[in-house]
Amino acid sequence: MRRAGSPGAGRTCPGVGARRTPRTTSSGLLLHRSIGWRRRFPNFATQIYGILALATLGGLGDQPALTHARAVGDVILRLQRADGGWPWLFDALRGRVADPYEVYAVHQDAMAPMGLFELHEVTGDDRYRAAAVSGLDWIYCQNDLNVSMLDKDRRILYRSIRRQRPWDRATLFLNTATSYAGRPLASSWGGPLEVNRTDRPYHLGWVLEAWCGREELASVRPFQELAA
Repeated sequence: MRRAGSPGAGRTCPGVGARRTPRTTSSGLLLHRSIGWRRRFPNFATQIYGILALATLGGLGDQPALTHARAVGDVILRLQRADGGWPWLFDALRGRVADPYEVYAVHQDAMAPMGLFELHEVTGDDRYRAAAVSGLDWIYCQNDLNVSMLDKDRRILYRSIRRQRPWDRATLFLNTATSYAGRPLASSWGGPLEVNRTDRPYHLGWVLEAWCGREELASVRPFQELAA
């Protein structure tokens, strides 16, 4: 993949804009790549990967793609949690959060920065950069459990904060059903929370993809302090 504006970028994906099938809704959010009721309830990854792809096309001169990227970006900024966390499941038709959990560390320090930095660089709109950087504090104790997701002794970034079983699936299904019916969420809590004390090998790969050469974008809080 070539970065927008890099030599040869315009030749990398000829005609992609023409072949693109928009999955945006009236809310601005992207639909899940599925059929049936699941299509209406995309996760955060759907939104952020969509932003990254559309913003990259926008940087190559595809104005409709850039418009779509900004529409999605503006909605997820509105739905970012007060603690900087990125919620997991959305109701794309209503433009709201269907269920916030799990909240994943990789979304906070890698995937959100990866997509939103691209959008920031193409548009010059600092709101996207600032939202991505504000999510970093979630890793460092500014979260539901007031715990650091970085365990320096074990040399691991924990995967997520999630509901404990059996509340996790039950509340997820209940909140999805109530959102589908157009009612307020049954519960944004739904049971005791816990840290998922695992991680995935791709996590650090996404950190590198998001941050290499972009360290200065964390200027609202020195990146060296975060890495210390």
